[in-house]
Amino acid sequence: MENYIPVLDLYAGPGGLAEGTSAFVLSDGKKPFDITLSVEKENSAWRTLRLRAFTRRFKDKLPQEYYQYIAGKLGNSPEKELFKIHPAQAKLANKEALQFTLGDDCNLGLDDRIKERLNKSDNWVLIGGPPCQAYSLVGRARNKGISEYKAEDDHRHFLYKEYLRIIKNFQPAVFVMENVKGTLSSRINGDLIFQHILYDLEQTGYRIHSLVKTRQPDSRPDPHDFVIRSEQYGILQERHQGIVLGVRNDIIKEPEILKSKERVAFEPVFHRD
Repeated sequence: MENYIPVLDLYAGPGGLAEGTSAFVLSDGKKPFDITLSVEKENSAWRTLRLRAFTRRFKDKLPQEYYQYIAGKLGNSPEKELFKIHPAQAKLANKEALQFTLGDDCNLGLDDRIKERLNKSDNWVLIGGPPCQAYSLVGRARNKGISEYKAEDDHRHFLYKEYLRIIKNFQPAVFVMENVKGTLSSRINGDLIFQHILYDLEQTGYRIHSLVKTRQPDSRPDPHDFVIRSEQYGILQERHQGIVLGVRNDIIKEPEILKSKERVAFEPVFHRD
């Protein structure tokens, strides 16, 4: 879209980061970001991505057929029927949502798709969260039960390198990498994997920032400085995620850190028939 900042979402899952990014509104009412490409391998997550891409193509209100689809009242093949009724929006959604396994040998096809969608833009944003099964506390507990398991042989620990490859090859103005809190304490050969990630990211020509703590010049980053505790920022959930913000070195402006808010008290509401 013209006059929009393109956004590429890698390891997109069902599109949580893209939803927040695309919903952001400036003070003048304009939405500055356009999700130009979302990449995910898992089929049900990809279908969700595609459906959300489809809905974003309706500026004023969603068509009645969408609600029929949600209610399961749009024929035997509701998704196909919905896209058939609105072919223009469906075409755009299929261009935006790509089902693809990152890290495979067929990266050339992915790179061509990225070039096409970015259309030579220098000022674009990369978002995404490399898979966290190997980092999560649950995943690590499960792996301990496997006698022959070796973390250094688990390719899932290194899927962030595909994210890194895209940064090196396409040089976004800004990137946002999300991962689970368990990443901070996950180790390979005794070393913290998160320290490796931060080091590798810094070598690509980016300044690395936390969204919640100001980093002192030339100081070694503390992995815990990157944890966002959502309940401290007015969000009604206790979700703790590691978020790394990278700003290309030719961009002078420094990001502001998030301002904490008083925790909102709320009570669940139950409705009776």
